[in-house]
Amino acid sequence: MNPQQNISEEQLARIERFLSDAMNPDERSEFEQELQQSDELQDQVEWVQQLSLGIESAVLKEQMDQYHDEMATGSEEPSHVVTPNVPGNSYRRWYSIAAAIIVALGIFWYLQPNDLERTFDTYYEPDPGLPTTMSTNNNFEFYDAMVDYKKENYKLAISKWEPLLENDTENDSLQYFIGAAYLANGDEKEAINYLETLLEQEQNSFKTETHFHLGMAYLKAGNVELAKKYLTFSNTEKAQLVLSELTND
Repeated sequence: MNPQQNISEEQLARIERFLSDAMNPDERSEFEQELQQSDELQDQVEWVQQLSLGIESAVLKEQMDQYHDEMATGSEEPSHVVTPNVPGNSYRRWYSIAAAIIVALGIFWYLQPNDLERTFDTYYEPDPGLPTTMSTNNNFEFYDAMVDYKKENYKLAISKWEPLLENDTENDSLQYFIGAAYLANGDEKEAINYLETLLEQEQNSFKTETHFHLGMAYLKAGNVELAKKYLTFSNTEKAQLVLSELTND
């Protein structure tokens, strides 16, 4: 398997921080443990390292050529001075430059963002919500917001639900539907925050739905690795279809 097939932009950033020695001790220790256990991660690190060094060599060669051209024309102060490859200085800088070039030039063609968007659009639908029977006075505020949610007034529903969650932080219904509302409103980052928090709770009546929407949120964010992880735990037919597409891409 090509290491670049499943690498995400987020994963690239982690690898770049590791290679440039920019991780804090805890993050580096965690990464090194993961590196020992994952052949895929080892391949990705090696690929990024080789690609980064290749870009560095190309840029340095271009600088050297320009330097020699300017010297040949008699320029006393060449406009580009080649910096020696000093560990801890240019080494870190070149990995950062390489990472930026990879993203900027679209070398992530193998991630096929258009295909990811198509897959998301094909299989994602907002959760239909709960029946809005407001006969119970204690739940009036919750179901009032549910009406807004079903009308696709997601921001309004969120604005009503979030204060309720502050007073009932373990409420799985609130946690789930706020996350679902954020995803339906196009904010996958906030959706991920709420849905991941819900998975850490002991009480969760929406485990299958949480895993599916969290997987789709990561898919929308372009993180195929985590999308697959969470979709695997959702026993819905739709999750299996998404996984099939991601596996075959």
